[in-house]
Amino acid sequence: MRRIARFELRSIVTLLLIIAKPLQISYDVGISMIKYEEGFFTIPGTDRIVGRPSDSWEPSHRARAEVLDYILACAMALLTSIFFLLQSFYHYISKSVTKSSFMSSFEFRLNIVCSLIVIAVFPLIQYLFRNNHALREAAPQMAFSVVLLIIGILGVRTHFRFQSLLKVAMLTISESTQGVVEKLEYFKDMNKILTGAMFGTGVSLAIASADGLMPNPVIARHKFASDFLITNLNFFEFIIW
Repeated sequence: MRRIARFELRSIVTLLLIIAKPLQISYDVGISMIKYEEGFFTIPGTDRIVGRPSDSWEPSHRARAEVLDYILACAMALLTSIFFLLQSFYHYISKSVTKSSFMSSFEFRLNIVCSLIVIAVFPLIQYLFRNNHALREAAPQMAFSVVLLIIGILGVRTHFRFQSLLKVAMLTISESTQGVVEKLEYFKDMNKILTGAMFGTGVSLAIASADGLMPNPVIARHKFASDFLITNLNFFEFIIW
């Protein structure tokens, strides 16, 4: 608690993650139970069997789904906050390992401010579209995908900053600085993997959200396309966490 009170980034990120993941799991379990209880139905005039549309759910299930949507929005808010704090964490690592500045104090503070703003933005989006089921579900996800793509772009810039630090470290490498180079290589590789996964998650989620906002969804009506998109989304999310 003392580290959190001192705003130690590593402790803050860990705490937010401990809160966010159970919220996300609660949403997944809760919405799966509702869909299981609602069951399936056959599209009139065809032999296609699909899950019952949410607008035809029981009133009690719709009320539960609305609460679960707020829970998911809170989870997204905390996760995006973590991503912004992670950019500042790299600055903390650089100062600790190389004793050099990784970003300006303005940029460091801007990431902190953004991490606080997004915590309020996602529940607010959920509240604004609470009476429109399609937007209530798709709008926060679209916002989440946009933030992921922004973080991905920041990750590309971070990659080049790590490369610059490594070049300087390699010029003065010795037995005493070998550990510094290895740590920088580790964080550079970690950032590269995270950046790629964020781009993959952001693009997949943006496509799925845009399709959900269309009057006549295209991908959602094709099982292979929707399954392929969801599989890619889950794969990239797995890499991130």
